[in-house]
Amino acid sequence: MSALSQLKSVLDGALRRNRMEGDMDAELRFHMAKYTEDLINSGSKREQAERQARIEFGHLEPLKEECREARGLRLWDETLQDLRYAGRMLRKSPGFAAVAVLTLALGIGANTSIFSVVNAWVLKPLPYANPDQLVAIYSADVKGRWLGNTSARDLDDWRKEKKDVFEDICGWLTSAYTLENGDESVAGARVNAEFFRMLGVIPQQGRGFLRQEEQPGAPQVAVLSHELWQNRFNGDPALVGKTILIDGVGVSIVGIMPEGFHLPLMGPVKLWRPLTLGDDRRTRLLPVVARMKPGVSLARATSYLKTVARRLAESYPATNSGRTVQLRTLREEIGQQGGSQEALIVFWLVGCVLLLACSNVANLAVGRAVGRQKEMAVRLAIGAGRGRLVRQLLTENVMLFLLAAALSVLFANWGVRWIAQAIPTEVRGYLPNSAVLRVDASTLLYTLGIALATGLLFGIAPAIQAGRIDVNHALKENTARLSAGGGSALFKKCLIVFETSLALVVLVAAGLLVKGLVRMHEKDVGFNPNGLVTARVELSEAHYTDPKRIEAFKKAVLEQVRMLPGIRAAAIGNFIPYGGNDGSTVYSIEGRPVPAPADRPFTLFDTVSPDYFKVMGIPLLRGRVFSEVDRADSLAVGIVNQALVRRQFQGQDPLGQRIRWSANLDHVVMIVGVVKDAAGQDDTDRAYPQIYFPNQQHAIQGMTFVLRTDSALQDTASSVRRAVRAVDSTQSVLRVETMLGLMAERRAPYIIVGQISSFFAALALFLAALGIYGIMTYSVAARKQEFGIRLALGAARRDLVSLVMRQGLKLTVIGLAIGLAAAFGVTYLMSSILYQVSPTDAATFALFSLVLLLVAGLACYVPARRASSIQPTRALRSE
Repeated sequence: MSALSQLKSVLDGALRRNRMEGDMDAELRFHMAKYTEDLINSGSKREQAERQARIEFGHLEPLKEECREARGLRLWDETLQDLRYAGRMLRKSPGFAAVAVLTLALGIGANTSIFSVVNAWVLKPLPYANPDQLVAIYSADVKGRWLGNTSARDLDDWRKEKKDVFEDICGWLTSAYTLENGDESVAGARVNAEFFRMLGVIPQQGRGFLRQEEQPGAPQVAVLSHELWQNRFNGDPALVGKTILIDGVGVSIVGIMPEGFHLPLMGPVKLWRPLTLGDDRRTRLLPVVARMKPGVSLARATSYLKTVARRLAESYPATNSGRTVQLRTLREEIGQQGGSQEALIVFWLVGCVLLLACSNVANLAVGRAVGRQKEMAVRLAIGAGRGRLVRQLLTENVMLFLLAAALSVLFANWGVRWIAQAIPTEVRGYLPNSAVLRVDASTLLYTLGIALATGLLFGIAPAIQAGRIDVNHALKENTARLSAGGGSALFKKCLIVFETSLALVVLVAAGLLVKGLVRMHEKDVGFNPNGLVTARVELSEAHYTDPKRIEAFKKAVLEQVRMLPGIRAAAIGNFIPYGGNDGSTVYSIEGRPVPAPADRPFTLFDTVSPDYFKVMGIPLLRGRVFSEVDRADSLAVGIVNQALVRRQFQGQDPLGQRIRWSANLDHVVMIVGVVKDAAGQDDTDRAYPQIYFPNQQHAIQGMTFVLRTDSALQDTASSVRRAVRAVDSTQSVLRVETMLGLMAERRAPYIIVGQISSFFAALALFLAALGIYGIMTYSVAARKQEFGIRLALGAARRDLVSLVMRQGLKLTVIGLAIGLAAAFGVTYLMSSILYQVSPTDAATFALFSLVLLLVAGLACYVPARRASSIQPTRALRSE
């Protein structure tokens, strides 16, 4: 007897004993058998003799240790073998691989592109030092209602009393500046000296501001953005230290900020100058951001600052009575203004689409695994372990998902570029990390992780099913009978329910968003935006402080603009609809009890020229509009909108009534007219009370020219800029835009969300229909013999159609019921971004339930017709 034969005989006996004793698992026995054959022919003759002797005498412990050491290497070899085999199997089924990879790539790519947005706007830390210590501070009444910004004197008091709670407290005031030889103004802001230090951002060249540069009469200095430095000054490395003309005044450039630096709450600011705080405690125009000291909580900072606010209210009751403060983290404040909630909702909807794509691939994988059951049975019969088969199928599935992930990067890049291009330029300045919206390393890691997770999750079902194969049964039965097995059928029924419910959630959510978008565009904004062009001008603080000079500038430019070719009419407003800024004040009706400071109502206000309502197309409902007689030395008058009349003058004539307004109610105007409600700065669900004042009675440095024109925007912009420079060469236009363009900017978040959700809702409907069709087709093919027997026994073909349709639609109805419940929860969470649409809008729920039911019916009908066309003789012959 040869040594190898003796080894085999002894090893078989040893394995039988160990199997009975249960001290070795099946996988170790398998590796031991393989490894022993290698050991008998390796090493020196002495080593071979020793190993053979150990085996012959049953001393297997040393051998088992050697087996365990080699086990890791063999697992690695088997993994490589699994990967090679998976590649060969995918090449053998190119149709399956192509459909699965493309479907998954679309779902993963969409998910990745939206994750890029969520990562930039929600997850990625703000680009400032220790951003968790930054908070936004705003005024509120004692009931917690938002009152807006802060006065200069209040801010100065806060800065003096920051003590051990705050490191820095800074405010700002946005403005516009005209650079030397510039035809267009630059968006800028005046900030406190500690502003850059507070954010923890160091200028890439030069320095920030010094505290003494805030004082009146200090040298004129400025800091430029990297973008302005590059575009306007060609990146001049010697610019720091030079003096340039800003609003006609020599200003020394002391610093250049790093590329991409901006504070979203400010908007697209490109130039900063020091803010000089005056003694005004009435005018509240300053937004405020502060940095808490390390270890200080938001609750403690809020409590401390409220204590300071109470002390100020006691010391200055005329201006601060009834006022307190509220604090929010800077991330939360930016998120509320920067579309974070919309991005998260779209992310979850696109996640549902990914699950639909994975479900379809899981269905294909189960069908493919069933078709390979004989192959698996043969492998089990010749000694392969069930765990080995499960691992093989999981490897194939993960490889499929990884291939899809690689292709999805291409789709993700397209999606991210489309989203970045869809965001208007002016809107980007209000978004966090808007300059880095791209598929970066963290996004690629997310793509890899989602591919691995979904690959393992949706590969478990076919793998487990393969691991439960009855070898004898599988070798005897044909594929059709195997595919009709209970486990496979139950899994596919669950898939129909799952896909139907997911698709309904996406369809209803998208339907509500689109319905709100349609209503937004159909909304009566109260004026005629067609053919309307706006031009914003911010007068220089250095040259325009005298009200008479401000009024003279407005009149001169208005005369110049009205003579321009193509201009049919022109007027001036300030806080125009969709213009990006507004004014508000408290008010009281004269002759009525004056409410307590905390209970005084708010109203929007605007200062306009006499022709403003005619140019804007805002109808006059009662009384008169302003005229040239409404001068600074005449009776103070005002025009109110319908919303204010509804709130204050129900059943009364508002004409001739007097309104007290301003922080102390010390200004009085008489109502001379009532106009139709016009939209505010965005599309809110209700119109706010509003008062219009004649601009001759209220000199404000900011103004917006509204023009009715037949000319192209570019021609109108050039003409208006020349008209402004002709009146004063040191002033320029900040921005010229059509009213429709301004409206599109304000509606951009709704439009982008509506477009994305519509696309993916259509994709979800298609995937659901495809999944139901695939499952029903598979079911019909698996029951071919059954249907043949039914027909042979006299069943009508229409009965088979009815049978298959009933089975498919029953599962669809169950899925719709689950989907309706889930959709109610999802749409409730979306209520804050729905425009004039109820989150439980019955028409939308019913419409898309019916649409999904009809699509599912069509997807079931085609396989049902195929079942009725089966030839009984062929079906029985194949049996």
